[in-house]
Amino acid sequence: RRQHALFFIEYAEHIEPELLGANQEVWLDRLETEHENLRAAFEWCVETGEVEACLCLSGALWRFWSTRGYLTEGRERLAKLLTVCATLPPSKAMSKALYAAGVLAEAQGDYTAARSYFEKNLSLQHELGDKWGVANSLNNLGIVAFRNNDYLRARSLYEESLSLWRELGNQRAVALSLSNLGNIAEDLGDYVQANLLHQESLAIFRELKDAHGIALSLGYLADTAP
Repeated sequence: RRQHALFFIEYAEHIEPELLGANQEVWLDRLETEHENLRAAFEWCVETGEVEACLCLSGALWRFWSTRGYLTEGRERLAKLLTVCATLPPSKAMSKALYAAGVLAEAQGDYTAARSYFEKNLSLQHELGDKWGVANSLNNLGIVAFRNNDYLRARSLYEESLSLWRELGNQRAVALSLSNLGNIAEDLGDYVQANLLHQESLAIFRELKDAHGIALSLGYLADTAP
């Protein structure tokens, strides 16, 4: 069972980066085919206290759970795992699991749970001294606040995140943050400010030659056109 679990953890970690590529469906199908083996590996890790291995596995599988509709299963497994990990020192693997738990909770509209996971992740990122992780956690908390129509809190979180993205030089994240702020301005009825923010975002996406970002910004500009 140990060899079986280690094999499928490595298998899932190998596939994880492919889940954002052009052949996403092919790789998702491969995980689907091995789903029972992946479940067995997860259960063995929990039963035997192989927490770090379990964190790695959950970090590799969360996008599969999300994309293929295993939201409840993923949330239950992550909740059980994170309870066991509560007393462990902070780590990148734990951060990834907290992020995954927050994303799956948000996808099911459980914003209270999502906020809790993202707040824990923010605290952990501060402990790790990871500015990228802090900026990402702030952005996630901003999304949750936005979903709850708490626009003032969302704007504050997005602005704090944007400041860090600028400091880190992550232009794509800067553009996305500007889009987020533009969406808040639009919902508050300030179409002039929203339009300006989306124009700034579009300029960055064009500089990056990011087709998806360009299309996104053009759509937002159409919504806020004077």
